[in-house]
Amino acid sequence: MKKILTFTIVMISLLLMGCSSQNGPKSVDNQFLSDVSKATEARWEYLDKYTDESESIYLKEAVKKELDILEKYGELNEEEEVFNDPKLKKIAEDYIDALNTQIESIKYYTSDYTKFDEQWSEGYNKRSTLLVKLVDEYGLKLDEDGFAELKENAKAVTEKEEIDKEIEELVKSINFENVRTEYGWSDYEAVVENSTSVNFESLEINVKLLDKDGVTVSDELVWVDNWNTGEKKKLEFSTDKSFSEMKWELGNYYIK
Repeated sequence: MKKILTFTIVMISLLLMGCSSQNGPKSVDNQFLSDVSKATEARWEYLDKYTDESESIYLKEAVKKELDILEKYGELNEEEEVFNDPKLKKIAEDYIDALNTQIESIKYYTSDYTKFDEQWSEGYNKRSTLLVKLVDEYGLKLDEDGFAELKENAKAVTEKEEIDKEIEELVKSINFENVRTEYGWSDYEAVVENSTSVNFESLEINVKLLDKDGVTVSDELVWVDNWNTGEKKKLEFSTDKSFSEMKWELGNYYIK
C-alpha cells in the first residue's frame, strides 16, 4: 500500500511539472504594478526623512530606492518571466530609463548644473507622465499626497507637448519664397497665420541654406514678436549666398 501511495505521489508530481512547463513563463504584469507602488512609497518615505535637496548623494539615494526594486524588470529571463501586455512592458522599460536618466544627471551636479537640471527634469517629466498612465489605464494605487506633485507636473508636460505639436505643424506649413533679388542679395518672405492656440511673445525659426552636396552655406535666424493666435505675420530673411536647398526648424519661443 505504501509503495502504491509513493508511486501515486511521484506521478502527480511529474504531471504537475509537465503542466507547469506547458504553461510557459510566468507573467509579471501584476507584480510590476505592485512593485511600482512599493518603489514610489520607498522613495517618498526616504524623501520625508531628508530635506536638503542640494545634496547630490541624497538625490541619488532617493532614485536608488526605486531602482533597487524595479531594475529587475529591464533584465527579465524571458524563459521564466515575461510581460503579457506589450504596452506595459514598454512603460516598464521607459520608467527604468527615466530613473537611470536621473541617476546619470547627478554626476553633473557640481560640474555642470545646467546639464544636471536638464537631465534630471527629463527623467522627472517622463516618470510623472508614466505614473499617470499607470494610474489611469492600469489602476495603479499610489499615495495621493506623494502623487499630487507628479500628477500636476504630468499635466503641465502633456499640455506643453500638445502646444509643441501645434507649433511644429505651424512651422512645417511655412513656405519661403524669393520675392526680390538685387545687387547680389535675395529676399525671402512667407506670410503665415498663427494657427496655434497660443499667443507668442516671440518665436524663432532656424533656416539652413544648403548647396547641391548638402553642405550648409548659411544659417539664417528668422523671428517674429508679439504674434497672437489667428493673426498673420510676414516672416523674412535676406542672403547673398547661392544655395540649392532650404531647410528650417523651430528655434526658441516664448508664450505670453
